[in-house]
Amino acid sequence: MEALNNRLLQFNSMMLLNKREVLESFDDFVAHHRKKDNEEGYSEGKRKVLLSLCDEFRNELEKSDIPTLTKPWLYYDYSITNDGIELSLFKCDNDIEFDDEGEISSMSSSEEYTLVKVKCDYLTVEQYAELYDVTTTTVRQWIRRGKLRTAKKKGRDWLIPALADKPKRGFESATYHWNVLSSDILAVFPFLAETNRVYLFQDDEDKKLFNAITGWPGENNRQQVKLTTKEREQLEIMLIAAPGVKVEDLSTGVRYVPAKRNFLLPVLSYQDDSMTNKTFSYSNIIVQQHSSDTAHFSPDNEPRDSFSFDYTSTYLVPVHWTFWGVPHDADDIFYDALDNGNYADCTKIGVLSGQLILCKQMIANGYDPLTVCDDESADLEYVMSALVDQGGPLNEWTGEPLLDIFYIHELTIEESLQRQGLGSRILQELPCLCRELLHVVPDILTYYPAPTERNWHTESEREVALRNIAVERVAKAITPDHNVNQNTSNTISFADKYRFSDDETKMIMGCRHSGSSYPEVLKNIRLIAFYQKNGFQELGDTRLLYAYTEM
Repeated sequence: MEALNNRLLQFNSMMLLNKREVLESFDDFVAHHRKKDNEEGYSEGKRKVLLSLCDEFRNELEKSDIPTLTKPWLYYDYSITNDGIELSLFKCDNDIEFDDEGEISSMSSSEEYTLVKVKCDYLTVEQYAELYDVTTTTVRQWIRRGKLRTAKKKGRDWLIPALADKPKRGFESATYHWNVLSSDILAVFPFLAETNRVYLFQDDEDKKLFNAITGWPGENNRQQVKLTTKEREQLEIMLIAAPGVKVEDLSTGVRYVPAKRNFLLPVLSYQDDSMTNKTFSYSNIIVQQHSSDTAHFSPDNEPRDSFSFDYTSTYLVPVHWTFWGVPHDADDIFYDALDNGNYADCTKIGVLSGQLILCKQMIANGYDPLTVCDDESADLEYVMSALVDQGGPLNEWTGEPLLDIFYIHELTIEESLQRQGLGSRILQELPCLCRELLHVVPDILTYYPAPTERNWHTESEREVALRNIAVERVAKAITPDHNVNQNTSNTISFADKYRFSDDETKMIMGCRHSGSSYPEVLKNIRLIAFYQKNGFQELGDTRLLYAYTEM
């Protein structure tokens, strides 16, 4: 299916794009690290420091403005640094590749800027020794031997970030990088003069030797130099003590970052476990398509002069289908009656009504699907507005506008036939029925479940006042001598030249706006559960349910 093969949609389904997703992912990250058996192998001391810092970082996330990303290939990511936790905005370089299972196999990206940052405490040698129950001599020895690489020199002593874990046995590879290196270091290690990066790792054949590779992967003139244990320790202590030198310690680079809790691409379920081995009461289900459409033209007119173009009826195809059950013992006489339009001996199963929204054809012919839907009805305006809005599957930045939509206005099953799996079977066949009867396979199915209380929404005083202000302004523009209503109940205490926000304009015009969604408590839980069982998912908090057809 075109949608599922779209690289940007797959990317958006995996990456963090808004504050809610960042918070949920970070909560899962913290829950993972509360377990003592996590695969990072942190000591108990570091784990306690990390969890305390996570609480601080979580509070900062809550207070921070983290905008929803709408431009393509941007994403948020958080990371544990040598001395803190950071949330940054990244941009994928659009060279992303996926494996056969739809997972990201390779990707390069660049950091745009950091949004949230917290730092851990820096400990004296004495404090660090107390934290890990060792002597100060041991801590100083770890630093001299290059085992506490994130320590910082302060005068004649050292400060160590609380996140620095107790060193493990053996040598662990590391990378140092800098902008400018002091002449003292270059005098001892001249091979670093033409580079700003060095990678250190132990020799595979002789464990007493170490390799130093300069430069970045892909650069020309990279050097590889052999160092003894003494030379390597001298180099590391000089780099650790030097201001402006940063270390990428591979031992701290392994971390668990969960994906989103919810996948963005809900797909229509073609298999219901509750229907396994189920036998239905009917051998066939006949779909009767109702249409009263007629067309006529005058033979005396020039070709095409008899028709006026109505784009809503061209791109919005109404659907009204009745489903009839044919019993297993139906004979030829029974089917002959069906061929003649006689359904008297069939069992009426249910009715489906809706509209096929031909977005691909609209856009190809220069029409905006949202405008066309708005011209047709408030229901279709709401549906299309939610689909093209930020985070929607048809959003021009983060989705794919060229997708055809089938809007289910209502699917009703006869009361005596409910809870037999017939509703699910109809949904499963819906894409194929569209192909058979409408000659178009929709990419997405949508349904808007009505609130349990039909009259739930009452306009606030502000909304009433805004509407009255809008009416007065329009009237004044049309008739300059119009007497403005001076009733103070229709006024708001702000300047006369107040400009409506986009959201207020939508509200005044009767379009979908921030207050359009009904409260959570008014959800029809049973009805929503039926659609969710069949693969549908709510789009944000719009109450609109949707599912890709994957055909």
